[in-house]
Amino acid sequence: MRSFCSAIVVLTLTPGAAAAANLVVGPGQAYETIGEALINAGNFDTIVIEPGVYAEDLRINVFSNLTIESATNDPNDVIITSSGDNGVDNLVDVSVSNVTIRGVTIDGVRAHRGILLWESDLNLENSVIVNGFNPDGYPGAGLDMWSNSTATVLGTTFYGNEADNPLGVANFGGNIAVETGCTLDILPGTILIYGRAQRGAGLWVDNAAAATVDGAQIISNMATGTNFDNDGGGIHVGWYSTLDVSDTEFELNSAGLDASSGGGAIF
Repeated sequence: MRSFCSAIVVLTLTPGAAAAANLVVGPGQAYETIGEALINAGNFDTIVIEPGVYAEDLRINVFSNLTIESATNDPNDVIITSSGDNGVDNLVDVSVSNVTIRGVTIDGVRAHRGILLWESDLNLENSVIVNGFNPDGYPGAGLDMWSNSTATVLGTTFYGNEADNPLGVANFGGNIAVETGCTLDILPGTILIYGRAQRGAGLWVDNAAAATVDGAQIISNMATGTNFDNDGGGIHVGWYSTLDVSDTEFELNSAGLDASSGGGAIF
């Protein structure tokens, strides 16, 4: 006599996990632009970008727990740059939680801020943020963090981002600006180099914000501009804010030349 056993299998799914998918962007792929993939993405999805130059302004403001990464994890292979719309302030605008950007270059072509965070959370890994430019009197040219946002930056280079205004409006935070209750963790392998701003050319922390810097390189940033008090070439820490620095190299950072300026490395 044959006997049969029956079993009941209970499958527990993490919310959102069942819908997670990879959306591939590139020539001949399901999506030719990153923007198209963002429109069709859902929570917990991953957008995988094939090598190429993508002239797009990205708004990440609907789905959370989203990952955007290059297919090769080489930032030289995927370049996100300006669409040519001079009315766009930010190349990448993030206003949702738990977004990861990995292995890309974001090039502001000296016309736009690189990344703006607003009430959001960002993990930025193995990327390059370059040529961000903010001439409008607001802080931040490479990465600007507002309104209780948090960010973790790992192995990423910020290069040549400039917040300054030729008309004399005070701009702060060339490579990175952290303010209004935001929290930033800079982890090993991150480089802040050739930033320019009136204060905090490499990193500006102000307005009840907090930053931790561990194992980074802060090199050749210059606090300069048309105003006086060009302070903190490498890092400037301001009003009710905190800074914790460890195992970090400071080299060739400089403050303004006038008597009221100070703090080539940290002010």
